[in-house]
Amino acid sequence: DKTVYSIDTYDGNTTGLCLTSDTPIVMSNGQFIEIGDVEEGMKLRGYSLYGLGDFEDSEYMQWSSNDLGAEKVEVEVENAIFSFASKYYDINDGDVKCTSEHPFLILENSEYRFKRAHLLNEGDVLIKGNGSNVEEVSISSINIIEGDVEIVSLDVSDTDTYMANGYITH
Repeated sequence: DKTVYSIDTYDGNTTGLCLTSDTPIVMSNGQFIEIGDVEEGMKLRGYSLYGLGDFEDSEYMQWSSNDLGAEKVEVEVENAIFSFASKYYDINDGDVKCTSEHPFLILENSEYRFKRAHLLNEGDVLIKGNGSNVEEVSISSINIIEGDVEIVSLDVSDTDTYMANGYITH
């Protein structure tokens, strides 16, 4: 059972901060599950990042740090919201599929910060969690795909980060 919300918007993306329902999410035990199968109360893998607290959405977008200090942590799904969009961003040939507003951790000018998908460019560097280390992955392609797609938005606690196909996201 799941609740599906219908929200009217101008740009074809029904709700911000969403991933397509087939996006692999990393569970706390290291196994993957599609985000469309995630339920409230599940434990996922997230990262505690230096200086990043449990901010409101507008505040975490202002956060940046020269020292990532990434520490693998367990986070709990508080809310899973299912909706639909009429287009999505396909990054690195399907590595990441998300709505325009979804934020990813990037490295830019020796500084870590979050950047929304519609602001990403080829050559930007995404950060992928790899156990106790992180990996830098350059964006080689970004395509906007038209067509209806189910999307899922997660709210997790405490660090408010989780792994979308291994990439650290908010």
